[in-house]
Amino acid sequence: MEQLRFDSEAAASKALAALDNGETTWEKLLEERKLKPEDVRLGPYEKRQFPDQALADAVFAVKEGDIAGPVETPLGVFVARVVKVVPGQKVSFDEARQQLEKALKLEKARDVVAELYEKIEEARASGQTLGDAAASLGLKLHTTAPVALNGTGADGKLVDVPGGERVIGEAFRSEPGADNDVVELGDDGFAWFDVEKIIPAGVPPFDKMKDKVAEAWRAQALMAELRRKVDALKQKAETGTPLEKIAEELGTTVRRIDDVKRTAARPDFPTVAVRALFAAKPGAVAVAVAPDGRKAWLMRVSERPLAKLDPASAEAKALDEVLSQGIAQDTGAQFIAALQQAYDVKINMKLWQQASGAGQ
Repeated sequence: MEQLRFDSEAAASKALAALDNGETTWEKLLEERKLKPEDVRLGPYEKRQFPDQALADAVFAVKEGDIAGPVETPLGVFVARVVKVVPGQKVSFDEARQQLEKALKLEKARDVVAELYEKIEEARASGQTLGDAAASLGLKLHTTAPVALNGTGADGKLVDVPGGERVIGEAFRSEPGADNDVVELGDDGFAWFDVEKIIPAGVPPFDKMKDKVAEAWRAQALMAELRRKVDALKQKAETGTPLEKIAEELGTTVRRIDDVKRTAARPDFPTVAVRALFAAKPGAVAVAVAPDGRKAWLMRVSERPLAKLDPASAEAKALDEVLSQGIAQDTGAQFIAALQQAYDVKINMKLWQQASGAGQ
């Protein structure tokens, strides 16, 4: 569907009247606002995915090509045009059973997590330590080795911290003995933590670091030399020398790589090369050097077609989920703000999220 927002119901009704009597068209309404169809196009949406029930009812009450509205919502008055109606799909019994089993298991898991959440909070409120609370509930307490803000330990390797960056970030804003808030991890649950000790930052002894310093220096020198060489090759390609000729001089061949995605590195085409490729315009020459300075890529962008979105792909489903959650959270925020302004109340955000499913 495509939708337009109006500041008032009167303005929306005036636009609808102009559409009905032929004074204007939907396309002209977009042109007046300097909008393109893709700027106002949403979906496809199932009825349950609409953030506003009134808007969902209005849209699903009209036929393909018709216009619904005006509908007043917390975010304004909307008029929507149904561009296409996608018929519902019949689901076999086995498929429906699998979906139901999955949904029931997920719901049960959420109930278990919610119950544990309440028990842990009660234990902490009664003065129990995290260790005592974990022991009383049969949970495993994870003790983390000393970790820096970037997630590494004293040896420079990544430390396994449940909750990752979120927990580490909160820990560095805390101190020993502090009563820390629970860290919400989305679908992964919740994390509680205590800071046992703060180790002041310091420079390690040179004897312990000299091998790493030497290795880093060698890598930096290799990268600088390789960068110098590949930049010279880039200049050569930009002045008209075909990549095939350059490859022949280097004793290698040119390889064409298709279907490169901005967000997905491949074994034969790592992230550093992907970033350099997408930073260049079609027809331009791009270069990239591996972080260890041992490999480089000289590339020419032959074309950059617009990616086609497959509604059944994992990327499309993930995008749909993110957008649906974002719309729900925005609508919830508007609802909470309206309650607070109208009734001078305070909202317990943890209970609101549990009740509304926000953030799940």
